[in-house]
Amino acid sequence: MLWTIMVIVGSLLPSAFVKIQALDSISGSDKVLHLSMYGVASFLWLAGLKDKSSTLNKYYAVIFILSSMGLVIEVLQVLITVGRFFEWYDALANFVGTIFGALFFAILNMKMKNN
Repeated sequence: MLWTIMVIVGSLLPSAFVKIQALDSISGSDKVLHLSMYGVASFLWLAGLKDKSSTLNKYYAVIFILSSMGLVIEVLQVLITVGRFFEWYDALANFVGTIFGALFFAILNMKMKNN
């Protein structure tokens, strides 16, 4: 939950507050940041729901909820922040990140069950 709050707050702060100088010089680093933030969120959500259910629906729900959250945040960036813009590629990176996080969790979970 704390990670999700950090993602939301970090995404809605004015861009001057969250500018990471070292990443500015790397092309595409913003997308990597989106992908990793949402990947970690997806993994943590699934870990938190681990004992609740082991169905595929849990994975779909987490991917849908976090991807929707990312899309809503992209819209809110235009409406309520300064120096932030809606970017489809950010929303795509958020979606791909949630999938990577879910896949990583599933693989790790299968390996732990097999041992």
